[in-house]
Amino acid sequence: MNGLLSDVNIEGYLAYLERLLETLGLRKILEGSNIQCATFADLGLDPKTDDRTLWNWRQKHQWTLLTDNRNSNRLDSLGTTLADSWKSGHPPVITIANKRRFQRDGAYAQAVAAQIGDIMFGLVSGPFRDQPRIFVPR
Repeated sequence: MNGLLSDVNIEGYLAYLERLLETLGLRKILEGSNIQCATFADLGLDPKTDDRTLWNWRQKHQWTLLTDNRNSNRLDSLGTTLADSWKSGHPPVITIANKRRFQRDGAYAQAVAAQIGDIMFGLVSGPFRDQPRIFVPR
């Protein structure tokens, strides 16, 4: 498990998420478990990478994608890729259900951060690898 990869469309929210994880006392624990947070640039990924290529890269390198949504209207879209390629044991995609509310509502944002921390810990020990996509907050 390498960590949480922020999708290009929410990279600006990653620092906020990391501050929330710090406030909740989760960031050091995640880091102690070798769970990192990263952007495409941090990992040398092209921000224009199509969803299927990104999916294959994530599986090979064991990164969990954090996104606010991806479409399913093309053959290489995330929704289509999840439908035809996901298998139990693969890292899930974590989707922030309401990006605007995450940005504007502190209690909502803390709930999202706490659940992301819980999911990332669960991925290390096995739970949460039985579903392709997890919306937060649940």
